[in-house]
Amino acid sequence: MRPVASAPVGDLSDQLHEHLIRGGTLGNWLGMGPAERAAADALARYFYQQDQYDESAQLFLWLIAMQPFERSYMLGLAAVRMMQGRYADAVDQYAAALALDIEDPQPAFLMAQCLLKMGLRDPARDALSICLEYAKGPPHADLRARAQALVDLIGPDAGSESTSERRES
Repeated sequence: MRPVASAPVGDLSDQLHEHLIRGGTLGNWLGMGPAERAAADALARYFYQQDQYDESAQLFLWLIAMQPFERSYMLGLAAVRMMQGRYADAVDQYAAALALDIEDPQPAFLMAQCLLKMGLRDPARDALSICLEYAKGPPHADLRARAQALVDLIGPDAGSESTSERRES
């Protein structure tokens, strides 16, 4: 459903509300097709590759507004935020992407890296646990090894006793 330019603002708002309730997106309500989204996505990725993170972020934010359930846009914005040092924002985007496909271990791994940069070892260990749970088989062998190496580097859970402490008790 496309907006009717001559309709009063209240009517347009009601039309948009109904469209979204029925599962539509702002992008398709405005008539934005796959070609336009692909072009904006390519430009956002170009800006990212050129270290123009503010420009890339603006495009990814716009794409997410147009198609809020498209994981690749979330992952793109998360990568930008990570490069900007905005780790909490990156974690939010990685978590959203993970929620849309829990069986893809990559966002959990990247989330763990951000959490470690923030000094949050226990949440990072939890994210790595999710990563390891789903990083199975040959396609994920390298990711699994990297995740396990990070778990080993982080060490035991802060709430758990080490083996030597338990023996002394």
